[in-house]
Amino acid sequence: MNINDYIRWRGEITFKQSQFNEVDNLILSQLAYINWSGVVDKQTITLKKAWDSYQTKIDNELSMYEECCSLAANSNRFKDLKLSNYSKDINKETEKQFGAITFQLPDKSYYVAFEGTDNSLVGWKEDFNMTFTSPIPAQIEAAEYFKNLLTIPFSSFRLGGHSKGGNLAVYAAVMSNKPNQIIAVYNNDGPGFMESFTNTEAYKQIEDKLISFIPQSSTIGRLLNNPSKTEIVKSNASNLYWQHFVFSWEIDVNRIVRMDKNTTESQYIQETMNKWNSDLSLEEKMVFINAVYDTLTGMGYSSFEEIHSHKVDVLKKLITKFLDFSDNSKEICISVLTVFFKSNLEAFGNTYVDKIIKKITKGNKNENTDR
Repeated sequence: MNINDYIRWRGEITFKQSQFNEVDNLILSQLAYINWSGVVDKQTITLKKAWDSYQTKIDNELSMYEECCSLAANSNRFKDLKLSNYSKDINKETEKQFGAITFQLPDKSYYVAFEGTDNSLVGWKEDFNMTFTSPIPAQIEAAEYFKNLLTIPFSSFRLGGHSKGGNLAVYAAVMSNKPNQIIAVYNNDGPGFMESFTNTEAYKQIEDKLISFIPQSSTIGRLLNNPSKTEIVKSNASNLYWQHFVFSWEIDVNRIVRMDKNTTESQYIQETMNKWNSDLSLEEKMVFINAVYDTLTGMGYSSFEEIHSHKVDVLKKLITKFLDFSDNSKEICISVLTVFFKSNLEAFGNTYVDKIIKKITKGNKNENTDR
């Protein structure tokens, strides 16, 4: 059973009959991916009315987020939730991708949902900027967004998000310096933080209210440090790409199904990202990220969908960018690039990626020998 099945099965049960739970957190975090511009904005509107207005603009098949929203909007449990304060901000120049929306629950508490990384290269780049920049633009906007909500009298909050949205939820909560007004903070397979942030007193004050969920083969949730309580959840997806999406996470009644440990593949990802964090200099990280981003945008791409149809050429061009690095740095960069491709491009087989990389790196060694 996934979150859509949960709505179909338990959608008639109101929050008065069964209190807010971790599965409700997953559902509301997905509704932050919908572009509510012109529907929610500053006014307050019920989810049912917002959806009825939004769906008149849909021309194609429902996205997975829209399908989830449709189910929720037509259920007793979610239809009367009040939506407000929708915000969306994408800026290529400042490399910022931000989105947020606020839900008021029947008990007058609020769930603040931050949008995760979308399909754009700008959103991806901002994620990796976290490894050498703090704070990133989206984090600054998240903190300001939540700060404005804290002016609501006698208010209490849950914050959450998926992917980068989970990171933004944690950052906003920590920077608020209002732990007494926060009930819980959910990081649903989102990146962690630099140690300089997690070691702060503000982080420690909120740490007991933080909970992170990552699938058994998590990729994004393995980025940086995440010292808060981490729960490994069971995904029914076989590849890294789909495990990141919460629609593949298994639900049992009103809780997310847990696993005892991560997969071997996820452990490899963790080791790779640990090397990235500890062994590469700040300059090398910046060179790597900017080289990848500039190469992809220079080839005319702006989303992963576009890259997918030219994946072999893209991978070859990117790998050659790092063949002149020192042996250790080159190995780390290509490992990170491998993880990136395996986890972000659907159906791009792991073995196929490995073959391409071995062929390119072997060819480069032969060229050096011939010289």
